[in-house]
Amino acid sequence: MSWLFAYAELMGEVLLREYQAQPARLAGYHRAFNHSSTLLWGSPEHPCPIIGLSAGEECWGLAFDVPWSDRRRMLRRLEPTENRAEYAQRRLPVVLHSGATQRATVWISQPGTGETSRWSNGEVVEEALLRAHGTAGRGVEYLRTIFHALELWGMRDPTIETRWEHLASWRPR
Repeated sequence: MSWLFAYAELMGEVLLREYQAQPARLAGYHRAFNHSSTLLWGSPEHPCPIIGLSAGEECWGLAFDVPWSDRRRMLRRLEPTENRAEYAQRRLPVVLHSGATQRATVWISQPGTGETSRWSNGEVVEEALLRAHGTAGRGVEYLRTIFHALELWGMRDPTIETRWEHLASWRPR
C-alpha cells in the first residue's frame, strides 16, 4: 500500500472515493493561498487564488491508502494541474487519525513561492475568489469545495473558515 495526502480540493476527488481515507495531520506545513489558477478556477484576466502548503504549523487533510497497483495512476491524478514548477512532490510522515504514522506522498509549495504572493491579504483573496471563473468552476466554488471536505471529515482550518465565512452567502447571478 501507498499513502497519498490531499489537503485542498482533491480531498473530495471522485477517483479517490474508492480508497480508504482518514483524517491525517502533516506537521511542519500549513495551507496558504500561494498559487493561482488561470485555467481551471480562474482566467488570465481574473486568476483564482489556489491553496498550497507553506512551511510552519500543521495541516489536517486526508490520507488515502492506495494499493501499489493504482499508485502511479493516483499520483498522476493528484499532481498539480497548473503551475507544476511551483510544487515539489515529497514523501513526508503524516499522523493518521488512528494515531499511526505513515509516510505519504504530498505536494508542497516550493520554498519562496508564497512569501511574495499577491494573495497574502485576506480581502484581496476574497475579491479574487469572487471574480475568478475557469473551466472547472468559479473561485468561490473552489473555496466551498475545500470547506465542505474539511467539514465532512470534522477538520478545521482557520485560513479556509475565515474566507468561507465572508463568502458563504455568495450566489451566482
